Amino acid sequence: MEPAPALIALPTARLVTWTWRPEGGRLIVPTNADTALGAELAAALAQPDWGFVHPDDVASLDTALQRCLRDNEPIERAVRVHPDLGSPVTWLEVHATCADTTDGPQLRGVMLDGTRRRLAESARERQEARYRLIMDSAREYAILTLDRGGRITGWSVGAARVFGYTEAEAIGLPAAALFTPEDAAASVPEQEIARALSRGHSKDERWHVRKDGTRFFGSGLMMRMDGDDETSRLLKILRDRTLEEQARTALAESQERLRLATDAAGLGVFEWNLETGTALWENTRMYEIFGRHPEEGPLDAECVVAKLVPGDLERLRTALQEHPDQGEPLHLVVGINDEDGASPRFLELWGRYGRDAEGSRTRLIGVVADVTAQRRAQAALIEADRRKDAFLATLAHELRNPLAPIRHALEILRRAEHDPALTTRARTLMERQISQMVRLIDDLLDLSRITLGKISLRRQIVSLEDMVGSAIETCQPILDAAGQRLDVHVPTDDVHVLGDLTRLAQVLTNLLNNASKFSGPGQSISLVVDVSDHHVTCRVTDQGAGITSEELPTIFDMFAQGTDRMQQARGGLGVGLALVRQLVGMHGGTVHAESAGHGKGSTFTFMLPRLPAPAGRTVADTRPEMMQTMKRVLVVDDNADSAESLSLLLELMGHTVRTAHDGEEALEQAEAFRPELVLMDIGMPRMDGYEAARRLRQFPWAAGVVIVALTGWGQDEDKRRSEEAGFDRHLIKPVDPTALEALLGQTAQ
Repeated sequence: MEPAPALIALPTARLVTWTWRPEGGRLIVPTNADTALGAELAAALAQPDWGFVHPDDVASLDTALQRCLRDNEPIERAVRVHPDLGSPVTWLEVHATCADTTDGPQLRGVMLDGTRRRLAESARERQEARYRLIMDSAREYAILTLDRGGRITGWSVGAARVFGYTEAEAIGLPAAALFTPEDAAASVPEQEIARALSRGHSKDERWHVRKDGTRFFGSGLMMRMDGDDETSRLLKILRDRTLEEQARTALAESQERLRLATDAAGLGVFEWNLETGTALWENTRMYEIFGRHPEEGPLDAECVVAKLVPGDLERLRTALQEHPDQGEPLHLVVGINDEDGASPRFLELWGRYGRDAEGSRTRLIGVVADVTAQRRAQAALIEADRRKDAFLATLAHELRNPLAPIRHALEILRRAEHDPALTTRARTLMERQISQMVRLIDDLLDLSRITLGKISLRRQIVSLEDMVGSAIETCQPILDAAGQRLDVHVPTDDVHVLGDLTRLAQVLTNLLNNASKFSGPGQSISLVVDVSDHHVTCRVTDQGAGITSEELPTIFDMFAQGTDRMQQARGGLGVGLALVRQLVGMHGGTVHAESAGHGKGSTFTFMLPRLPAPAGRTVADTRPEMMQTMKRVLVVDDNADSAESLSLLLELMGHTVRTAHDGEEALEQAEAFRPELVLMDIGMPRMDGYEAARRLRQFPWAAGVVIVALTGWGQDEDKRRSEEAGFDRHLIKPVDPTALEALLGQTAQ
């Protein structure tokens, strides 16, 4: 019998040629069958109806035989050998084609031992199942495999969570589908694959796109897994880092396949023997997490138990015992103690159970990630939220405090309008409380502007004498009221810094006010200024409440106020010191606080760069003076109460006043009234103050009219816009009556 022509080139020592005719139903095989397949199987080949084939495979083989006879469809399939034969050959690979002969159609082909190949395939399937178990355990990580062409071939549970594609949707997609359109157009996915194939791995951090079109910032690593240069696959591990500030994963420079990827991503990977309490295998990251050197041997239960914080040990044991076999992976966060005895670190564990042939749990396979930074960041956010709530409560308290005496004073004015002494005391009280409210709001606005980058310094050469003198002048009434003494030690030399005089004085004022607030009546406060060749150092020292070691690190933080007892006793919003730090930093300086503890006073020190002695001094304001006497004043404000109260005040000063409540009405009133001074709000309905000022300037008769912006908008950009619109001055609400009188007195006709 001649073998099938297409199979003549096969190594005949390992295969058996055969012929089969439908009429007889028996195989015709050569005498070398026992050499190629063994005596047991060779003897069974002559059994009718393919009796040597496993019963479960006979039907499918018969179907293939009939198709080959009918449609000339070649046969290429693997079948199992009947287990009763006791043959070492457990799988046969059957190949055949149909040939027309003078005796009718017959099948000619070969069969060979496929046992080794099937065992290899089975081992590979088990290995891939192991990879899949690890991949699915890392739910916080997207793990995927790709072919050399960049098509997705594997997709983990974590990848589905991160990208939004199911496994069925993702398999077969190009890698470019996960990148932004601009990166895909620039061939970034192809470049990443080329680097991974040529170097063995490629690290990448950039924006990616989910299925729903939203973007996230991912940090990932791609590496070549296995095979030669023509058949190797790629493994990619990626984590969504958009909302987290975590340490970047260190990359290992080796070719280890799965362990390299997980180590580089910062994951500890393990397979734990539940019976012996030891690790069957683990990567180097596991040793780093538990502070053990690989030379000391595999990790064991004793090592893990020694590291776990006591309460979490029992939680871990309970979770291991009660976690169900099916469904979600085991997930737990536990704390471990460091060697240095510092605060514990937090580990996030994901894992699944492996079973033996009897179905008993024997292994736990999973991953561990160090989430300490994330936990501490969460704790910091909670603390910041607590401070914010405390600040809002304090703000409400501090704003209500002056409102109560103001309301009382108004009632006194109503009841005692004919008693000059009482009305004077009531007015003085109201002025003092309103000033306090203005200071609170100004501090808040200043800090907000600095934080948002919307404040600029008016830099000039500033004399140390002017800075200290301005601050002392502001604080002296507060010190006198508390019966406190201020000791000042300032060099007599002419010392200068480059900065904003108002803001630098504000820094020193805030520190002196803070020292006064936390010092008792009669106590001393000192201000000492030291000068070196390159720096000016100012120290404010008090003998008051002091600062605990726990409060010192956050004393300059927003809303920091020390203990509740101190806060309730002395008030304040907790923004003054935060404002000091911001302003000093804007001047290129530094500030810090020192204290020996509660009740032992404190010292606040800030240092600024020193300037050489200047050739001349900068003049701060060179604008011409305005009118000196006013007769007709137009007040424009959409707040009726504000417009009315200011009008009454101006009338008491002897001026003729008209009011308007928006820009259009202001223009009508101005045309009829012809004012000499206009005090105008900015934000108003129908027409705002900017447009009203521009139109007012177009009237021929209005060339000499003084227009003053009187508004709650006080940023530098607001002042620039008001000047461009034609305003002569820009005042911030609420305007002190004394300042308003000064403005009226400075105007020249």
